[in-house]
Amino acid sequence: MRRKLTIILPGLLLAALVAGHTAAWFAAASHLDTGFNAWAAQRRAAGWQVDAGTPVRGGWPLAATLTIPDLALSAGPQDAPGRVAWHGQRVVLTLAMTSPDRLGIDLVGAQTLRIAPGPELPFSADRLHVEVPFIRATSSPAAGTPTGPTVSLEVRTLRAPDLTIGLLTGQVVAAAAPRVTLAAEAIDLPTAIPLALGPHISSVAVDATIEGGLPPPGILPTMAAAWRGNGGTLNVTHLALGWGPLGLSATARLGFDDHLQPAGTADLRVIGFARTADALAKQHVITKDAAMAATAVLTLMSHVPTDGGAPEVEVPLTLRNSTLSMGKTPLVRVPELAWPQP
Repeated sequence: MRRKLTIILPGLLLAALVAGHTAAWFAAASHLDTGFNAWAAQRRAAGWQVDAGTPVRGGWPLAATLTIPDLALSAGPQDAPGRVAWHGQRVVLTLAMTSPDRLGIDLVGAQTLRIAPGPELPFSADRLHVEVPFIRATSSPAAGTPTGPTVSLEVRTLRAPDLTIGLLTGQVVAAAAPRVTLAAEAIDLPTAIPLALGPHISSVAVDATIEGGLPPPGILPTMAAAWRGNGGTLNVTHLALGWGPLGLSATARLGFDDHLQPAGTADLRVIGFARTADALAKQHVITKDAAMAATAVLTLMSHVPTDGGAPEVEVPLTLRNSTLSMGKTPLVRVPELAWPQP
């Protein structure tokens, strides 16, 4: 009798575990389905257009997935400047059994994006993954938790017309002043366009806070005016760029003036300025005499960091009334931003 129990009990335990796991998978798949339908209904109620094929459940046993074919989203008045329209060949929502509180969103296959009145831009990637906290449609955030989610982004080998990015990562923390962190590596720009510093950017990284909140989708000038009216400012706490001979780090504070033209200040630290000026002269962006003069002045202004390394120069910039100035010296007239009109 004892021997029979020894054989039967492990089998019963295994069957109970399989049944429990299967029940958990069905519950997770149901939550995905319910959550997507609730999200689509909320977007439509907010004035968005949401179209999609028939979702398909899958992923058992390691995860619950919901595959949504031909998902299309658009926001903003029909044919109005600033209207955003996106289409994805396939979107896969994933709840892993090991982390059921995180929702994975994978954009698979061909994608298109259009911001009116611009053209439709196709793009694709080997991996385009977004991750957000998962809150069931029937639950509400617990007291004391942040009101907005933290969204993480990972893109590998992004391909778009005349642009390739080897790796793009980012994070957006939704709050009264959303915080954005982005980093990109191995950026290849169009070779058909002569660029003084070359078609390859080794890396760029930025940390910024968007103050003034984000206006609802609409006509671009209206959105910009609403953002400016709410004290809208892009506060860049860190910017780093490596492009050919140029190495740059900066902080900046940018926004719009009363005429909805870009305005702000920036503090730059630049290394490789001599080789950069030489490259600009070779591409006839500036004259050889200007390159020599700029190199001489920047060399006098430069210093060697206390921990060693290449000489660097600190450059304060101001953009006001469509004029970019270094200190009190005007450098260049910036073309005015032409907003699309309805």
